[in-house]
Amino acid sequence: TRWKYSLAYLDDVIIYSTTFKEHLIHLNDILNRLNDANFRINVTKCQIARTSIDYLGHHIQHRSIRPNADNIRALLETQQPTSAKEAFRFVKAAEYYRKFIPGFSTIAQPLHQYAPTTKEQRTKKSQAIPITLSDDALDAFNKLKRILTNDLVLRIPDQNLPFKIQTDASKIGVGAVLMQTHPNG
Repeated sequence: TRWKYSLAYLDDVIIYSTTFKEHLIHLNDILNRLNDANFRINVTKCQIARTSIDYLGHHIQHRSIRPNADNIRALLETQQPTSAKEAFRFVKAAEYYRKFIPGFSTIAQPLHQYAPTTKEQRTKKSQAIPITLSDDALDAFNKLKRILTNDLVLRIPDQNLPFKIQTDASKIGVGAVLMQTHPNG
C-alpha cells in the first residue's frame, strides 16, 4: 500500500483519495500508523477532506497539479540578472517546476554557465561581480519566463488509461516523459 494514497515530505503528509468515504478510510489508516510510530500531530496545521490544497509549491486539485501561483508570480517578477548569483538563483528556482516545462534542460542550458563550479567562484565576492547575460542566456531567461505565463498543468495518472513513453536526447540534454492521452484533453 506504499504511496497508494499518501506521501510524506519531512513533516508534511498528504493523503489523497477518490471519494470522501475512501478518504475517511485512508485518513484512519495513516493516523493509526502515525500513532503507532509515536508521531504527534499539530491539529491547527491539519487540513482534512479538502478538494484542493497547496502542497510543497504546488496547487493540487481534482486529479491535476499546477505550480503554486505565488511562486510563479515571484519568478515572473524577477528582473534580468546582473550577477552570476542572480542568474543561477533564477534558473534553480525555475528548475523546481521543470516537470511542467518540456525541454527544460535544453532551454535553461545557457543560464547554467553562471553556476559556480570552483571554490573561487563560490565566494560571495565572485558571485556579486556584475555581468551581462550572453544573448543565448538572455533568450533562455525570457523564454522560461514566457513559458511560465502559460497554464502549466499535470494530471494525476489514471490507471485505467494506457501509458506512453516519449524520449529525446541531444548533445546538451536528455529527457523522458511518461504520458497519457485523456479523452477530455
